[in-house]
Amino acid sequence: MQKGFAMSIDVSAAKTQSARIRAQLEELNAAISKLNAYRGDLSASWSSDEVTYITKAIDQTIAQLRAVMTQMETASSSVV
Repeated sequence: MQKGFAMSIDVSAAKTQSARIRAQLEELNAAISKLNAYRGDLSASWSSDEVTYITKAIDQTIAQLRAVMTQMETASSSVV
């Protein structure tokens, strides 16, 4: 029969991982900003049915990125 065991946590590594996740969140946020700017430029300079489909796809991509960001924020707060 095995008795309990001790598990150590490398706090420094956990903080490093959390910082990396936060840096990636900043990059995703910048990507969302660029997509929004592109969407605005596209809508302002071109009008057609295709633009409607493209802007819808951009909106869907932004929504997916935000969902991933939420998961990453949860993971980041769980690491530390």
